[in-house]
Amino acid sequence: MSIASTSTDLKSSSSPRKTRPKLIRIQWIRGIAAVLIVLFHATEISNRKFGQSFYGNVFSWGDGGVDLFFVLSGFILWYAHNREFHQPQKVWPFLLKRIIRIYPLYWLLTLLVLTIYFAVPAFGAGHETQPLTILKSLLLIPVNPFPVLAVGWSLSHEMLFYCFVAVLIGLRPKLAWPIIGAWLGATVVLGMGEAAGLFPGYASFKLNFLLSLHNLEFALGMGVAWLVLHYPSRCPGQLLLSVGAGGFVLTGIAQTFGGVDWPRVIAYGLPSVLIILGAAVLDLQKPLLTPSVGSALGDASYSLYLSHYIVLSAIGMVLAKISLGISGILVGLSVGVSLAIALGFGLHHYLEIPMTRCLKKQIS
Repeated sequence: MSIASTSTDLKSSSSPRKTRPKLIRIQWIRGIAAVLIVLFHATEISNRKFGQSFYGNVFSWGDGGVDLFFVLSGFILWYAHNREFHQPQKVWPFLLKRIIRIYPLYWLLTLLVLTIYFAVPAFGAGHETQPLTILKSLLLIPVNPFPVLAVGWSLSHEMLFYCFVAVLIGLRPKLAWPIIGAWLGATVVLGMGEAAGLFPGYASFKLNFLLSLHNLEFALGMGVAWLVLHYPSRCPGQLLLSVGAGGFVLTGIAQTFGGVDWPRVIAYGLPSVLIILGAAVLDLQKPLLTPSVGSALGDASYSLYLSHYIVLSAIGMVLAKISLGISGILVGLSVGVSLAIALGFGLHHYLEIPMTRCLKKQIS
């Protein structure tokens, strides 16, 4: 997704059975996940700054898009890199490509936001300009409560996922799989135990990060990729996609309006598994030959994800100063959502792509 994956991760490549087509429907899902997160943050800003709902708060569950991204991350990393497992010489090329994908654009936007925090301290909560917070933010070391660029918290999890994929690439199976198994087992014990209230608040912030239930979403995504690569013909793609999408929306509504409080890996992670499994199977069985606006949005999802909150926050500040009524706030934030999506496309095409290509040429 993964959040920081590119469409090249999903392009045709050889497998033990057949040539893999590009997974265009998976790109659609990446784009939809990004838009859900934008709508969630528009809802959050509307409620926090103005005490007004945003379209009846119907997108309050849009943060489930992050869980969808985490499952996608596991899927894409296995789908794109499983042939490299247990080949130590490929560890550094793998990590270098991931670093080039994640850090440059993230650093640029972090420095932009940091400039704003220093110029207008009231814009933040105060911790954003502390030297240790800045350093941790730039390195994607987990920050409590949030890094300088708030959405960067999820990228810290992405980097953790990359490290465990590097374990699979760099170590022999007899070493790699026990390490991964121990990590996931500890995640289940701590994460599910705390979710069930067995030992609330037992773990430290760092341990909660290392053993976050998001790890299970990542592992589920890897499992989906394994299933798709080995048994695509046995999966009813359209049914799985429909059930998964319906379950994702219904559990989101139940979480928001019905007082349901399930762990996110259950509420959003499991429906995401069905969505991705169904979409990937359809892509393999009935590949789409022509990219669409949806797949283009998926390509731009990383730029959109990193930049959207900056746009929405700026729009929120402007709306607060000109004192519009309820309708004006709704219209203003709706315009902000559109601007955020447009900026995401612009950043992707005019900054992210050229910068990534240039850096790849430097190391090739």
